[in-house]
Amino acid sequence: MKVSGTLFNVIGISGAGKDTTAEAMQQWLPQSTVMKWVQPTKTAIERAYGLEPGTLDDRELRQRPIDPSKGSFSYLDLLIAMANVKANSEMQFGLDMVKRQITETLVSGSHVILTDTRMPDEAAAIADIRDMGFQVVTIYVTGRGTELPSDEYLDRNRMLMQDRGVLEVLFYNYYSTTVELANNVLWKLDELQTLYGIRVFS
Repeated sequence: MKVSGTLFNVIGISGAGKDTTAEAMQQWLPQSTVMKWVQPTKTAIERAYGLEPGTLDDRELRQRPIDPSKGSFSYLDLLIAMANVKANSEMQFGLDMVKRQITETLVSGSHVILTDTRMPDEAAAIADIRDMGFQVVTIYVTGRGTELPSDEYLDRNRMLMQDRGVLEVLFYNYYSTTVELANNVLWKLDELQTLYGIRVFS
């Protein structure tokens, strides 16, 4: 009988190192896929503005003005505006599609690593996936070893997921080299399996 994969929900404020942590996790988890809630929105914007697929995955390119002659409004500003519309309406902008992709990947036995859970509907979807019987763990990445930075959306969503039984662990991402980061990610993954019973390694 095939064993389902685990959903690793990597969260943190902007610049905390969520994507680099996810990349390090993939070194130890070859049967894993990185997904983002925002991907359908990114794809729609790239198509609308004639950009190459994957263009908006680049942080620097996201911050460029869409039309410099009309002001500084950037692709990142557009992504944030669309996310806020979604958070304050019934419009899903691909959330259900990503949620289905996540569950299908988990059923196949592969792990999923999410790196952009920030809106209330996304946090609720994480809890829904746990309620379906899948193993879910939130990894809260912070770039400081002494204090945890605060973010209104992030704090609210952490509470929502915790209230619905989603396990959360901390990961202090203040390592100076990629080797140090990779080794400490391995330690954290081993901790999840040995102390919390989360399926990590086959």
